[in-house]
Amino acid sequence: MVIACLLAVCVGSARADDDKQGNKAKAGEYFAKGSGLFESGDFARAAASFLLAYELAPHPMVLANIAMSYDKAGNIVKAIEYYEKYFAGLKKKKERKKIKKRLKELSSMVGELSVECPSASCRIEIDKIDRGKAPVRIVVEIGLHRVEAFDGDDKIAAVDARVVSGEVSRVELFQREELPKEEVAVEEPVEQPIEEEVPVEPPPVAEEEGPTLGAGFWISAGATVAAGAVTVVFGVRAVKAKEDFDASGGTDEDLKEQGERDQLISNIMIGVTSGAAACAVAFLIYDLTSDDSEEEKPVAVVPGPGLGLAVVGRF
Repeated sequence: MVIACLLAVCVGSARADDDKQGNKAKAGEYFAKGSGLFESGDFARAAASFLLAYELAPHPMVLANIAMSYDKAGNIVKAIEYYEKYFAGLKKKKERKKIKKRLKELSSMVGELSVECPSASCRIEIDKIDRGKAPVRIVVEIGLHRVEAFDGDDKIAAVDARVVSGEVSRVELFQREELPKEEVAVEEPVEQPIEEEVPVEPPPVAEEEGPTLGAGFWISAGATVAAGAVTVVFGVRAVKAKEDFDASGGTDEDLKEQGERDQLISNIMIGVTSGAAACAVAFLIYDLTSDDSEEEKPVAVVPGPGLGLAVVGRF
């Protein structure tokens, strides 16, 4: 009998070891699948795979992976839950500091929602998710949440609740009662004599016209853009020629000449761009300060000969 009992214990232990090894192997499969989903950006499914792995073979690092997956998926409430579980068994100071900082950041994004309902059979749904019988108190993300109360399958109340960070938002739901409609006597309208109204024409409103930009400004602005574009093109070419010349060890004279020529053209076009821009600004000032009315301005800026400007005044 003793030998038979020992054999039974040994067989039972062997089966338990086999089951444990099988669970570890299955957990490894789920963990590998979760890692692949995490790398591909499917964080919600990655969290589900890591959860299955943790149920078969609990390990603190799996908790960390679950928390990070929920964090990346935007499920702040679940991320906080599993970060806290991971933090509880964490001993490394550097890692504890890192997780504590992330928990503080996530905690600022959630608040508590407390829902009460006087009915004994009141079932609460928050954002279409069944939260069980009232009263309900849960942690949710900050912002608006749809809170609904049901008696069986019948909706008896609903409200939008705003949750604020670090506060408890309380909601009390009461069944709406339909009040009896009162009959209201409708009086027949009494015809009143209609007086003819004399149409009054509104006074004309003078339309104010804003200043218009003349052709000089648009020509100068276009010349500025064109010259600037040429400057950039030849400047880039000069830089490229210099890089090729340096790469050749300073032996290619053609590249050197091309770079100097492009640099010279770029410098000239810088001056042309600056001159055209100055003309555009001058024409803009002239157009904005000019007045079409008969009253003359004492001082005005007008185009001078060539590309110059002149300030004229009346004293």
